[in-house]
Amino acid sequence: MSEGERIQLLAAALIVDDQGRVLLTRHAPHWKWHLPDGDSQFGLTLSASLRKALHGDLDVDIRIQTHQPAVIAEVLNPSANRHFVILCYPAVITSGTPTERPGTLEHGWFSEDMKDALRGNMYESSAHLLRKALGWKL
Repeated sequence: MSEGERIQLLAAALIVDDQGRVLLTRHAPHWKWHLPDGDSQFGLTLSASLRKALHGDLDVDIRIQTHQPAVIAEVLNPSANRHFVILCYPAVITSGTPTERPGTLEHGWFSEDMKDALRGNMYESSAHLLRKALGWKL
């Protein structure tokens, strides 16, 4: 790898409510919607890193439903010298209601029939994960 290039391992939470909607977040006005996620942290498991990130970003506690990722996505971003590997875990909220905290601009619950609103406004990695995990046609 050249200087500045890095591979980043992320864990994403696939949280579906009882109406079949998926929780998505954005961190800044110019950012696109994506599944809630967290960077891997040395000394923490991916699921522990994800729980910590969602508690910090959305003030919720989650339970990872399986320790095997439901879907894996890879994203290459040569212009930013980044290579992301995203492991997506099905999860449920065990306490709290999603609330924006510093660093999170907004969150929302989206269903597949809202795909027109998401088209062009969602990172391809999250669209890929939703297609593979839930069969969404995005």
